[in-house]
Amino acid sequence: MDSIIISVCNCSFSFIAGFAVWSVVGYLEKLGKLDPKNLSGVGLAFITYPTAIDTMSAPNFWALLLGLTLFMLGIDSSFSAIEATSTVICDTAWSGKAPRMFVAFVLCVVGFLGSLPFCCNWGFILFDVVDHYLCAYLLIMIGILQAFGCGWFFDIKDTMAKSEGHKNSLLFISYTFWGILILIACVTTFMEKQLIGMISFWVIYIICMIIGLKLSNLSPKQYYEEILMCGVRKIAYSCSQMGRENPQEMLWWEPAFVIYWGVLVKYINPMLLMFIQVGILRDDLKKNYGGYDTQWQVIGWAIPIIGLLLFFMSICICQSE
Repeated sequence: MDSIIISVCNCSFSFIAGFAVWSVVGYLEKLGKLDPKNLSGVGLAFITYPTAIDTMSAPNFWALLLGLTLFMLGIDSSFSAIEATSTVICDTAWSGKAPRMFVAFVLCVVGFLGSLPFCCNWGFILFDVVDHYLCAYLLIMIGILQAFGCGWFFDIKDTMAKSEGHKNSLLFISYTFWGILILIACVTTFMEKQLIGMISFWVIYIICMIIGLKLSNLSPKQYYEEILMCGVRKIAYSCSQMGRENPQEMLWWEPAFVIYWGVLVKYINPMLLMFIQVGILRDDLKKNYGGYDTQWQVIGWAIPIIGLLLFFMSICICQSE
C-alpha cells in the first residue's frame, strides 16, 4: 500500500506540475518573451520561470513560492539519495563497523563539500553541464543496466541448466537482442532514421525469436514462459502476489500484469532508452553542449565515466567478498 501511495502522489505531482509549466510557457509566449532554448532543465527553472514571475503582480510572493518549491524538491532528492546510498553501504560487509547515522552524516558532509563549487561565479555553467551529462548519460545507462539485470541476467543460470535447448535458445535471443539493438540504434540514429531503425529492429528480432523457438525444442507456451519471459516472469509474479488475500490463489489480472510488466522491462524500455542514449550522443558529438568550452565538456563527460567506474568497481568488490 505504501508503494502505491508514493507512486500515485509522485505521478499526481508531476501531472499537476505539467499544467503549471505549460501555463507559464504559454503566458510568456503571448508576451513575446519566451526563449525556445529554455523550455526544460535548469533553463526552465532558473530563467523562464523568473522571467515570467518578474512580469506578474506581487512578483516577490511568487518568487518566494518558487524558491521554497525548489528548496523542498532539493531536500526531497537529498533524502532519497542519502537513504539509498547509506542503505547500500550498511548492507555490505562494513555494516557492523559504523552506525548508520554516522554513515548518513559523512554522506551529508561530502555532499555539502561537493556543492560548494556550484556557488562560485561559474557555478551555473558547472551546474548546467553536470545536470546535462548526469541525466542524459548516467541515469539512462543506469536504466539500461537495471533492465539488463532484471530481464536478461536474473534467473538465467537456473534456466540454462534445465536443458541444452534452454541454454542455446536463451543465449541466442540474448546476444541477438543486444547486438542487433546496439548496431541498429547507432546506425539509424546517426542517419536520423530512428523510427525506421525501431521498426527494423523488431522485424529482425521477431525472426530471431522464431529461430530461438526452434533451438529450444519447447512448445510455444513453454518457450514464452521459460525463455522469452525468463527472469521478469518470476519477478512480476513476486510483485503481483503481494496484492492477494489468499497467497495461494492467483488473481484474474496477474497474467496480464506479467505480460505488461515483463515486456516493458525486458524489451521495450531498454530499446527506447538505447535509441534515446545514442540520439543524445549524436547531438553532443555534433556540437558542444550549451556552446560551452572544451574544459566544461570534459568535466561533464567525467560524471558518467566516474559513475560507471564506481558501479563496476562495486561489482568486483562484492564478487571478491
